[in-house]
Amino acid sequence: MREPHIGDRIQIKSWGWIIKNNSIRTKVWMAKQPATVVRINKNTLTVRFDLYPAENHYIDYDDFVYI
Repeated sequence: MREPHIGDRIQIKSWGWIIKNNSIRTKVWMAKQPATVVRINKNTLTVRFDLYPAENHYIDYDDFVYI
């Protein structure tokens, strides 16, 4: 998978993926939700979900696909 960049559009993987892979930061409610990358951190990505544009959320690096 390519390196993420600020402004990339992503979608969180399924809730089954999140549970199976013991994702620490990515919550089940985020499953299949589209978002935009707003910050790239050492261990996480900071994203802004389309449903919650006023809030920043943290997700694990492997828990998304590009859209």
